[in-house]
Amino acid sequence: MKHSWLRASAAAIAATVLAITHVRSEPDTSVSSGPASAAVDRRLGRGQYLAQEALSYRGARYAFGGNGRNGLDCSGLTQSVARAWGLMLPRTSTAQYKRGRPVPRDKMVPGDLVFFKNTYKRGISHVGIYIGEGRFLHAASRRRGVIVSSLSDPYYLNRWAGARRLDLTQLPPAEAELEPDEPPG
Repeated sequence: MKHSWLRASAAAIAATVLAITHVRSEPDTSVSSGPASAAVDRRLGRGQYLAQEALSYRGARYAFGGNGRNGLDCSGLTQSVARAWGLMLPRTSTAQYKRGRPVPRDKMVPGDLVFFKNTYKRGISHVGIYIGEGRFLHAASRRRGVIVSSLSDPYYLNRWAGARRLDLTQLPPAEAELEPDEPPG
């Protein structure tokens, strides 16, 4: 599979996602994974897997119009993350804003897309992926690349346009969504 290395690296950073998002609501079922002993929660939902995938891009180089690991912009990042899970998103943040359903800010969950307006042009002009705890991952600029930022940062507060939740029902169920004796499918 073309992106199997990507999914493996996403699993390796699950502990980072959990530390940032504090999304565990059930007892810890973590597993030790090697010398670093990174805890991996096997009860993640589909949106949390998207957030993990997004975090695997942290530190990637920014390139306007780019949509791959050699360089990407904000909508290229969200498009690449979605594509790794079999979801197709349009290329621009403006077109992506029309996908999914609106989500109130206080109901966001990891994996939701967050949108901003009037950043470098009028209207919807920036997108990122919510990772929880009021934070999101995005391709910020040439200087900073792909980073995690706070939604409470005044720059983003003043440019907030909304959040959208993609239809993740087409993805295979996450382990947390399976009945105890139901095999993954």
